[in-house]
Amino acid sequence: RLEATAVMYDRGNANAPVGRAEAAVEGTAVFELADALAAQLIAGFHRTSNQRLSRDAASGTRSLAALKAYLEGEQHFRADSFAAAGDAFRRAVRADTGFALAHYRLSVAADRAGRHQVALRAADLAIRFGDRLSEHDLALTEAYLVLRRGRIGEAERRYRRFLAEYPEDAEGWFQLAEVLYHSNPLRGRSATEARPALERVHALDPGDREALLHLA
Repeated sequence: RLEATAVMYDRGNANAPVGRAEAAVEGTAVFELADALAAQLIAGFHRTSNQRLSRDAASGTRSLAALKAYLEGEQHFRADSFAAAGDAFRRAVRADTGFALAHYRLSVAADRAGRHQVALRAADLAIRFGDRLSEHDLALTEAYLVLRRGRIGEAERRYRRFLAEYPEDAEGWFQLAEVLYHSNPLRGRSATEARPALERVHALDPGDREALLHLA
């Protein structure tokens, strides 16, 4: 049995650890041990509310290659490069077919890129592998699949229930805003109903440019 502990420090302040990980393997599986330590350090590094999905992704796969591709996808997504984000998330699910959170983010990226059939298929796969999601992420993904299937009223109700339980979830607020912004005119309601949700996204994640664009 081989055990290891790793501590990550900020180079500007060697007295302040920014992450710690512990892992153990049977025998001499050094590479598995290194991957486990790296995944824990990555999860610990993503501590803010707008990094929750990246933090959860670190525990959603045992493949470091899949996790690295996922994190690359998140970087592209934050830069509004949705096609590049989709390519990275697709590499993540190729490395780990059951990586449910990567399927979910692939679906969202594909939708933003206008690839709606890809978005629906990826959302279905996220639920198929939902046993690898936390209760929090499963509820988010279920609401999103309902939206992708066009059941707008039910999607709005699910997101509102979700946010009543997880009021600090920026992703949930943005998806509720998407429902209200894009679907309200089809239901005889004003798209401006999305403003409170978008303002909540901006408060939780000031760097979310899509929320600012919708508000403008």
